[in-house]
Amino acid sequence: NGKRQSVCRLLPSPLILILNRIIPLRFVIPKELWFENETAINKDKFFDVPFLSGCFMFLKIEALNEIGFFDENIFLYMEDVDLCRRIHIKYRTVFFPSKTIYHYHKRGSRKRINLFVHHIISAIRYFNKWGWVSDQERKLINESALLKLQNARGL
Repeated sequence: NGKRQSVCRLLPSPLILILNRIIPLRFVIPKELWFENETAINKDKFFDVPFLSGCFMFLKIEALNEIGFFDENIFLYMEDVDLCRRIHIKYRTVFFPSKTIYHYHKRGSRKRINLFVHHIISAIRYFNKWGWVSDQERKLINESALLKLQNARGL
């Protein structure tokens, strides 16, 4: 329908994923910290974010050869979070706000129980890999990304 999707995100915590099932992220995360705040993004400048939606990505083969491709143990829904995180640790993960693509966003795991089960399994495997509550690296990556974004906005 042409509505803008939230493709720039922080690395999720289990709590954020659970809350997002109940309340949309724009109501969970303070507006000034949300990457998709329309008024905060300078459409002429690209910026680094820790997690970009896997619906459309350009990836350097050198980076993939070094950090690996999608983790086959994290199938469906969290595989792009894992890949972005691994890339972000050694390379830049960059959003280009001046570019537009169209993605038919079905939100399948909200409509079909089998996809919801895949989503849960994928999240469990992701958090088992990276940490549930005590993921210090996630905290540092997210804080750094927010600080860079706030500095770029002049907040």
